Amino acid sequence: MMRCFFFLTQAWGAFMIDAEVLKMRDPFRMPDLLQEHVSSVDPLQKYAVTSYALVGIFEDEHKVRALILDPDDGVHQVVEKAKIGNKGGYIRKIRFSSLVVREKKVDLVGQEIDNDVVLELLKKKREHKKEEDVPKSSFVPMRAPEGGKS
Repeated sequence: MMRCFFFLTQAWGAFMIDAEVLKMRDPFRMPDLLQEHVSSVDPLQKYAVTSYALVGIFEDEHKVRALILDPDDGVHQVVEKAKIGNKGGYIRKIRFSSLVVREKKVDLVGQEIDNDVVLELLKKKREHKKEEDVPKSSFVPMRAPEGGKS
């Protein structure tokens, strides 16, 4: 009985695979050329939390939202509990003029502790390198009609 089993295992592993079959592309894998260019990292999870800037806070009908400017000059709309930062942080609270992000941090003993990072609302505009890079405003203020009637 043992010999029969041993014989079957030798015969099972002894079959040959045709060379053309080995050259065929696996339909369940992305081609190598496309794999290099695809980035699955969310832009809000690329950098440290402190490298992002809070540029605006607004409230719609149901939620308070914040506008975040990333180091690549991309603007993102976020809500509470959204993931942000490269250390697995999330937005804990959106306040009137700031944003609280909670991250996990390892202390000197080696225990994980919660670390809150506060992003304050950006008060001044970013400095542009060239004068032609400054966006032109198309806002024209309207004057009230004279005489008090419209």
